[in-house]
Amino acid sequence: MKFKNEFKKQMVPEWADAYLDYNGLKRLLLEISCEKQIQKSRASSGYSKKKPAVDRKCSEFISQPIKSHVGKDIENQNEDQHDFRKSQEISEIEVKFFKKLDEELNKVNSFYKESVEAVTNEASVLKKQMETLIALRRKIQKESISRPQLEQLHKEASSSEHLEEITKENSQNSQEILKHVKVLDDLVTDDDDRSKIEEQLKKAFAEFYQKLYSLKQFSFMNLSAFARILRKYEKISSRAAARSYMEIVDNSYLGTSDEVADLMKMVEIAFIKNFSNSNYKEGMKLLKPKTKREKHRVSFSSGFLSGCTVALLAASVLKILSQRLLEREDGTHYMENIFPLYSLFGFIVLHVLMYAADLHFWRCCGVNYPFIFGSKRGTKLGCQQVFLLGVGLAVFASASFLASLYLDRDPSTRKYRTEAEKVPLGTAAVVLLIAFCPFNILYKSVRFSFIRSFLRCISAPLCKVKFPDYFLADQLTSQVQASRCIVLYICYYGLGEHSRKQSKCHTHGVYNTLSFVIAVIPFWLRFLQALVSFPRIRKPDFRNAFFSEYCYMGCEIPHRLERRTKHSL
Repeated sequence: MKFKNEFKKQMVPEWADAYLDYNGLKRLLLEISCEKQIQKSRASSGYSKKKPAVDRKCSEFISQPIKSHVGKDIENQNEDQHDFRKSQEISEIEVKFFKKLDEELNKVNSFYKESVEAVTNEASVLKKQMETLIALRRKIQKESISRPQLEQLHKEASSSEHLEEITKENSQNSQEILKHVKVLDDLVTDDDDRSKIEEQLKKAFAEFYQKLYSLKQFSFMNLSAFARILRKYEKISSRAAARSYMEIVDNSYLGTSDEVADLMKMVEIAFIKNFSNSNYKEGMKLLKPKTKREKHRVSFSSGFLSGCTVALLAASVLKILSQRLLEREDGTHYMENIFPLYSLFGFIVLHVLMYAADLHFWRCCGVNYPFIFGSKRGTKLGCQQVFLLGVGLAVFASASFLASLYLDRDPSTRKYRTEAEKVPLGTAAVVLLIAFCPFNILYKSVRFSFIRSFLRCISAPLCKVKFPDYFLADQLTSQVQASRCIVLYICYYGLGEHSRKQSKCHTHGVYNTLSFVIAVIPFWLRFLQALVSFPRIRKPDFRNAFFSEYCYMGCEIPHRLERRTKHSL
């Protein structure tokens, strides 16, 4: 993989403006290369009017005037020979290149220094939270006393002298404050609250560690980009400038700062000791889950299943044409019944494929969609995985349609017509079984997240909804026709219309009523979501979206601990 692609892949989307402008520097290198080619061509042709022979990429620079001192008069050259030699060594475009290089180095250093200062402050906050949580753990363990003793301690703690003593010591560290904490409620309730706080603090540590890791990658990738761009300059200009300039880069804050590495080590030690019982392997597995690599079998399976889908659809079309189903009355009735049933799978497949295309373009545009949708680290699906699910469902539905066609219309399989009528229902049942499968296969975490989001959608007024729920409700409003296919299944199999081979569902008043109601339900649910969440709507800030969840944890946990401490006091 080219370094340019790797550099872009490793970028944190929210920090894209802070990275080295690698493409801009490469454009300046192209100008330097083209200038040298033009100068060399003109020097060899003796300033003739003959068009210089240069690369195709440099053709756009030929018509532009060359910003150098080659065209100076001889008198001026004699008057300032030293400046002329200097201009021959470094042209104006090269000066522009190094000026931009200096600007980029200052930009990267400034951002990195500000980020390191920010994470240092966040680390001190996390440290205090961890100390408070440890003290709270010890205090709850020691508070194994009876209810009368608790009431007696409550009376003692409510005395004015004791309150004054606690107020004086309120500015001390968390360990000293928690000496006065008395568990006034049931211990079970305190344990539940402590467990919630521990889970939130564990998540805050993981998010903070991810931020430190991203800063470390930021430093490494920018240092590599400086080295790469300087090597390219040496190759183009034939001058040894990389070593001297890289010494400046290495001696800058970007190359000398070790705060991030020290903070990562501190977080690892604290997390492993307090959240994984000093088990290094288990702690690092929770703290830094391995990112799933894109496997070649996903690409191979997607291509293979796509080919199978095309083959099955072609076979179905050939079967319909060979049987001349559209030319006979019974065949026309059969197609009118079977096509609406399988159109449900067609709508779903089309929607999944469009979602895969969305993921692809979001990734190309640098949209941090895993954070926006609240995906857990290591569980998000890329465009290739979603596309694989779509073509897999397409193969299954196409094979089911072809099997139903053969069993029902082929003369040699007329005895299986009764079973052929239930093939679409069996296909839908298998899809539902796969969706609710409790085993860890076929992206279980994603399937169950989708189910939970769907349940929150249909119970919007009764529970809090998140952005994925809004997004799913919006998608459901565009799938009204697919929802009506579900009503068709209910009518076709629930009312026994499949046994008569006639589309009589439209004559039933219940079917027509349900078709209208199910078309309104998605819009009504979306309205309830907007109505319930209206007071909580705020203007989103995506500048620091990658770590806003950590910021929430960092602000919420101290307030909760403070409220618990004040309540206990």
